[in-house]
Amino acid sequence: MKKKMTLNQKLWLVLLIATLVIAACDNGNKTETENPDQVIPTPTPIEKTYTIELKDGALKFNVKYMALPDAVPPAYLEYLKERLEAIAGSASLTNQISIENLIINGDVFTIIVENTGDVYEYLIWDATARVFKLHYDWISTATELDLSLGMMRSVFNSVTLVTVIIEDGLQLALINNGTAYAVSGGTVVGDIIIPAIYNEKPITRILAKAFENCTGLTSIKIPDGVTSIGDSAFYYCTSLTSINIPDGVTSIGDSVFLRCSSLTSINIPDSVTSIGNSAFSNCSSLTSITIPSSVTSIGYDAFRGCSRSLTSITVDNSNTAYYSEGNCLIDKSNSTLILGCKTSVIPDGVTSIGNNAFSSCNGLTSIIIPSSVISIGNGAFYNCLGLTSINILDGVTSIGDAAFTACNSLSSITIPSSVTIIGNNAFYHCMFLTSVTFNCSISSSNFSSDDPFPGDLRDKYFIEGGGIGSYTRTLTGNWGTDALSGTWTKQ
Repeated sequence: MKKKMTLNQKLWLVLLIATLVIAACDNGNKTETENPDQVIPTPTPIEKTYTIELKDGALKFNVKYMALPDAVPPAYLEYLKERLEAIAGSASLTNQISIENLIINGDVFTIIVENTGDVYEYLIWDATARVFKLHYDWISTATELDLSLGMMRSVFNSVTLVTVIIEDGLQLALINNGTAYAVSGGTVVGDIIIPAIYNEKPITRILAKAFENCTGLTSIKIPDGVTSIGDSAFYYCTSLTSINIPDGVTSIGDSVFLRCSSLTSINIPDSVTSIGNSAFSNCSSLTSITIPSSVTSIGYDAFRGCSRSLTSITVDNSNTAYYSEGNCLIDKSNSTLILGCKTSVIPDGVTSIGNNAFSSCNGLTSIIIPSSVISIGNGAFYNCLGLTSINILDGVTSIGDAAFTACNSLSSITIPSSVTIIGNNAFYHCMFLTSVTFNCSISSSNFSSDDPFPGDLRDKYFIEGGGIGSYTRTLTGNWGTDALSGTWTKQ
């Protein structure tokens, strides 16, 4: 038989339970700081990666730095990205994909070359001045120079790629963390076919200057997988007669085909949006040029010196930036004629003849410059050896530097009343020029004193009794003398 608890025992039991509950609550409400012996854990920095890709991924930086897990990238990384984008946009990089990593130790960036581990330079971030500074270890660790375009080019151009030589003398370099190859150079002659795949990896790029000065290269077939052709890739390939540009290529870089003097035709695919400075300069055997609708940017001197053999210039009718008329290539944004040829007829509406637009167009024999044209650019008709007749209608106000230099077949010219500026060497070295008529009054400050015409014509224009009128000279039969000198007489 169970013994019942007395009232006192029940009261003691209730008190004991209440005490235990209160103690448990007190322990639950205590904070960690109330325990002087407890150590608060500190977040541990981890290695993080900030990736910068330039030129559509052709140049890649993985910036490794230490930071807290939840920390946003430091502001100086965004500045570095902006600076490198500016550099890559204006620089002609010899090795566009060479540098893979930037390792940060504190504020020191160590540039490491892909696949080699060789250290070349250091970049130091100056947070106060907001500039990166270069440290040259081989000079002095104390030597600091502000980061500039030239210095970064020297870094980019000094690195060495890990390469492999394959058949036909092609030189390939591993890129994209070893997942693809780029053609980096080689000694090649004759007809070359670049394979689409090598060692089970695609070939996706042709690097800058890859075939520079390969004068024995006659033709090359580029696989469809290639999406990038670097600056000066085929510079001075003087025997190159044909080449295909794959549909995946979006830009033709600076000087890519400069001085490919045997190239007779080129097919620019619809994927191309920009043509770089001097891209086809001095491709003197080109007979036709067709600009697709996709091209929205054509660089300076892109086709300089191509007029010699050109007979046809065509722009797709749906192009929003350029148009062609009368076998002239014209910029819609400013109505500037940027390229002409020996069959060109300058249309009304053109307001400017661009620099070097007809340079070395030896087949051009006569040209009429319409009244809509306001300016004739520098070198516009430079070295047009066959040009015998120029009709400049009223409307032109300025004739640029060397605009008609070395037009050796030109015997006479009339300067219309609208002209107010004649530039340096405008008609210099026109050896057989014997008659010039001025229908305009030009101030001394706007009439260049730097050999605008052969002989003393400028001086005679400004002497008493000079100015508006016709001037002639008699040739002596000495080409050298007649080109540079000769006495002019006002009629």
